[in-house]
Amino acid sequence: MSDQTHWEAKLIEAKTGQLDTVRKSAAGWSALFTSLLGVFGVVTFAGGLKEIDDLAPGLTWLVKTGTSLAAIALSVATFFAAKASGLFTTTTNNTTWQNQRDTTINAATEARSDLLRSKLAGVAALLLVLGGSLVAIWGPSAKSPPLTVIVDTNLGVACGPLSKDASGAILVDGEKLTSAALTVVGKCPSTTKV
Repeated sequence: MSDQTHWEAKLIEAKTGQLDTVRKSAAGWSALFTSLLGVFGVVTFAGGLKEIDDLAPGLTWLVKTGTSLAAIALSVATFFAAKASGLFTTTTNNTTWQNQRDTTINAATEARSDLLRSKLAGVAALLLVLGGSLVAIWGPSAKSPPLTVIVDTNLGVACGPLSKDASGAILVDGEKLTSAALTVVGKCPSTTKV
């Protein structure tokens, strides 16, 4: 076999096999996105992410929105990867070789476009998951409200949030405490001082 015959055969093989090549690539990309998100999920789970509701209020909304968009982007990426890999097939009654050739070329072109859409959506999903996880790991937590307590002191009963004055002394309802028995409550009863 001459070099020319060999390379002509390779050219024909490349032209006729382009649809299979794109389909294999699409299946590989789909598996890559799934693997990366799975690995990232394991790493972040092991790292102990904060609860979303424990983040500062503005960040909570941001992470929830990003998570929703990531789920949509991942669904789009999965759909287009499945479409590019040939999951959704078509049938025809035209069995001429010219129709087979044209159908294969058109399917390969469409599969390449679908694969590009899948890659873009998959990268968007990965970036959203990564960004949301970084915010959850490094973002500030929501400020906890000060504990509300009922205090029985020598002066009577006081109820309110714990606070400190400039000297560091503990205050309840503006009264400085030296020693007291505290009871933590969700909110003060209607009568706060006796």
